[in-house]
Amino acid sequence: MADTHPHKKHIFRCHVEPLPIQNDDDVKEQLIPPPVHAAIKFRYKFKRYQALIMLGDQDHTGKPAILDRHEENKESTCQLLLSELECFNIAFTLLSPELSRLGVRRRWIKGIVKRLVNCAHKVGTQIVQDSNCERKVGVLVPIEVELLRFRSKWMCDNHVCLRQGERKSAMKMLLKSFRVKDYDNQSHCCCAICLEEFGVGTTAVRVPCLHEFHPKCIQTWLLKNSSCPVCRFLMPLP
Repeated sequence: MADTHPHKKHIFRCHVEPLPIQNDDDVKEQLIPPPVHAAIKFRYKFKRYQALIMLGDQDHTGKPAILDRHEENKESTCQLLLSELECFNIAFTLLSPELSRLGVRRRWIKGIVKRLVNCAHKVGTQIVQDSNCERKVGVLVPIEVELLRFRSKWMCDNHVCLRQGERKSAMKMLLKSFRVKDYDNQSHCCCAICLEEFGVGTTAVRVPCLHEFHPKCIQTWLLKNSSCPVCRFLMPLP
């Protein structure tokens, strides 16, 4: 495992959704009309795993062996005036510490706050349209924010990765591309791997033993095997 080639994948997603507006008797009247508060609930999920892919000489399935798996779920709530949430600079200042405590990286916080500001403007417009001048209690706007961070890291032997690179280069030299015409379709009607007909005008490939296939079909086959799937002719592949 000392000589390995790492491959990484990192995904971050954010989903912001306003919930039904509630009249909250506990929100005391301080302004006319009464203030509108936004109660934001953050749900943060972090998944991480590390895997090792070993490809033997006979087995090219590349099934990963999970070395380390970790899942973390955090929740947090905060409340601020809707007018504060509608202003990006104020919202960013107030929400950045809360998101940082959850483990959200600073480079993602700006985008999350922008979505919340857009949500606040939409909700604010809805409240203005539905408002009642005689309303004596405040309004509480629940907003739910779901955050997902996914990180994976997998490794395989440098020797195996190198060999696969050499094999792909050799395949390019072996496979001869040609355009399928009417007379080609009559003599060689379908790919011997997927058994689907060649479409007229599409591209097919021919191997040294003169059998013909769809490019993707034969490339996938030759990454795992060194012989023709029809006649078992042995290809000069590393």
